[in-house]
Amino acid sequence: KRVYLEERVLGTHDEERKRQRIDRVCQIAVDALGRNAILAELKKQDARTVRDFMLRDRGMTSATARRYLNDLRALITLAIDMFDLADARNPFDWLLIRVEGHRRDDRRPFTYDELVAVRARILANSSKDLQLIWTLLEGTGCRVGEIAGLLKPDVKIDADVPHLVIQEHPHRRLKTAGSSRNVPLVGDALDAGKQALALSAADA
Repeated sequence: KRVYLEERVLGTHDEERKRQRIDRVCQIAVDALGRNAILAELKKQDARTVRDFMLRDRGMTSATARRYLNDLRALITLAIDMFDLADARNPFDWLLIRVEGHRRDDRRPFTYDELVAVRARILANSSKDLQLIWTLLEGTGCRVGEIAGLLKPDVKIDADVPHLVIQEHPHRRLKTAGSSRNVPLVGDALDAGKQALALSAADA
């Protein structure tokens, strides 16, 4: 793990997030196997045990488990090369994982009643920052990371058409290249953008 972090993670723009993920993935593997296994002694059954632990004991979706298993495969592949383990095999290579079926309502939008209830709960019980984030989410349809990762220059209140500039930053990547865009601000979302700038100026 130490070598992987040094070779693949150190100095990247989202180093801390990647470090936390690798720590988490390695700890899951240790928990699943009940030991801190010697890499060169790992067998295919060990990989299956880790996979099944993720899916059954941790209740991960197949997509999340696949991402974590890919992390483990990459870590072990690098270790085999860096430590000249010529006879070692990576048991996470070609590890099958069942693809889950999707329920009809997995990605359905909020109903009107749900939206009203969530809004009321957030506005009544949350900090001002979270209230503004929710209002911008509700009014723009942006992703959570896109709103939470905004910088002051991204909020164009004084433009002819007030808008948010959704763009990649060193602290926040976008999900896809096509996610870069300008998002108009109107109504409550425009008010939230103004309030967020005012709060930021006050904090400064």
